[in-house]
Amino acid sequence: MERRYPPTRWLPADGANHTVSDRPGAHPVDFVVVHVTEETFADTRRIFQDPRAKVSAHYLVGSADGRVAQFVREKDIAWHAGNWDYNTRSIGIEHEGWTDRPEYFTDALYRASARLAAAVCHRYRIPVTRDRIIGHSEVPGATHTDPGPHWDWDRYLELVTRELICAGPTSTQGEAHMADIEAARTAFNRFDVDGDGFITAAEYKSVMAQLGDHNVTETVAQAIINKKDGNGDGVLSFDEFWASLDR
Repeated sequence: MERRYPPTRWLPADGANHTVSDRPGAHPVDFVVVHVTEETFADTRRIFQDPRAKVSAHYLVGSADGRVAQFVREKDIAWHAGNWDYNTRSIGIEHEGWTDRPEYFTDALYRASARLAAAVCHRYRIPVTRDRIIGHSEVPGATHTDPGPHWDWDRYLELVTRELICAGPTSTQGEAHMADIEAARTAFNRFDVDGDGFITAAEYKSVMAQLGDHNVTETVAQAIINKKDGNGDGVLSFDEFWASLDR
């Protein structure tokens, strides 16, 4: 089952600014690279569509409303990382804003980008970890500093994890379909607050509240656990969690 992408507008980059390919057959897709534009949304679009620019990214997320535009097909290689090897093996997501102006990193931007990143990670089996979802500044040989010190990595990865766990129209209805067991273990550990190997309703409610969903009461959390609870003991083990994702 494909993870749902956010609504996305196709605004193709000029053909002089990317390389046509056939990924993941031609190259594996192993990374998501997070960028900050240092430009407005409109100016970034103009740059990617200018054949003289020699730069592009696969996606751009707007600050005010979280709108998403796609400039390069995922099968093709965007010129975003400043490192050819990483270009061939990554999806580049630009974010409208400036590294020294944290007001541009809005809730709408974080949530839209997290939903997009979750869909990419699911499609290519990329673990939701900091060594696979990286900043432009972390690409070997990088001369850029984005996304900068104000980018909230903990929040971002939590939101990506939540998107992977909660499929469907609401956070309380969907069944999870994690890309692989490593990503599933990362997600499970996030909810297993006390580390005892089981997720309780109280732990599920607490983590969902931390992720911004205060509508999940303990009763709702218990109902979600009961749907996945294979032995009826009222808590969720990793084996039960993994089995529910693999359905």
